[in-house]
Amino acid sequence: MDLEFQITQNNADFYDWLLNDINRAQKSICIETFIYINDEIGRKIREALTQKALEGLKVFVLVDSAGSFNLPNNFFAPLAAAGGEIKFFRSFKFFFRFLEKINHRDHQKLFIIDNEITYISSANIMEKSLEWRELTIRIRNASEGAAFSRIFRENFEIADSHRIDGKLTHHIHTPAFDILRDIPLHLKTPVREKTFKLIENAREEIYLETPYLINDWSMRKRLNEAKRRGVRITIVGPLKADYWVVDILNKKYMAKFLKMGIDVRMFTSRFLHSKLLIVDGGVFMTGSSNWDYRGFLIQFELMIMGNCPPLLHALKDHARQSVEGSRPFTDREHKRRSIIQKLMGKLLIPIEKFF
Repeated sequence: MDLEFQITQNNADFYDWLLNDINRAQKSICIETFIYINDEIGRKIREALTQKALEGLKVFVLVDSAGSFNLPNNFFAPLAAAGGEIKFFRSFKFFFRFLEKINHRDHQKLFIIDNEITYISSANIMEKSLEWRELTIRIRNASEGAAFSRIFRENFEIADSHRIDGKLTHHIHTPAFDILRDIPLHLKTPVREKTFKLIENAREEIYLETPYLINDWSMRKRLNEAKRRGVRITIVGPLKADYWVVDILNKKYMAKFLKMGIDVRMFTSRFLHSKLLIVDGGVFMTGSSNWDYRGFLIQFELMIMGNCPPLLHALKDHARQSVEGSRPFTDREHKRRSIIQKLMGKLLIPIEKFF
């Protein structure tokens, strides 16, 4: 099918595109993000949303209460006064509920304009990420827009609830790709299951790009089996993670993959926050999940998977650029870790799955 889309790795482009689409919106605007920061970018988007609400458009905003915990309680007050609807996903009302649900977060990034323009992205709303390498796809198609609008409505409806509905994992097929959703601690985890199936069926090549490499044993097991079958595997992560603790764990897991004979690389010019899986050059998966323990089991995630030729070609070009902008991670680097880094790597073992 003919799919009208644009891809960018730069958040400056993404925010410009999004603001332009918001300003041109005629009917409705839906924004769902894990992190929303009170900075210049966040305020610009809020002001644009408020103006469209004043014009009579339906404006909905859904942000995660943990990811956006620094956001002032009255930040969206102008938008609410203009008629916009804002929800904080699973706000912490009681301490015991906080302990129980703190890791069941809405990690999805979804932006929909007039039920026709959709952004699937690795990016949040924060000025800090202007320097990061991301992966954002802007799609203009009514069929895909309708499917994503339905997903947003379902997420918006459950934002105040602490019950998990299995219907949120239902497979959604569109003419261009499949839409996959994972929800916390549910028996059916489509992103996880499809990822494992792709790895198990791989015959030639697996390309994985992710900022966080703290994968569970089942992911490593399948990658190791694929490597033993002779599949070429390339994993690209960041040279340095956005948090020092995560960086220690990232390097630890890079070493694990390196021992399997996998080509492990580090993107050097800026923090890599994009998420992309390509198998045998014929199937892609991208979206919000990092393919780590959190993404597979304890967060709400949204991914697309398919083989649409033009989109696949653009994503393969993105992967090529990531490889060209990276350098190999070596065993020597792992062995040269400081005593503190080695000690922290051991001390973090009981809780490393929650990073």
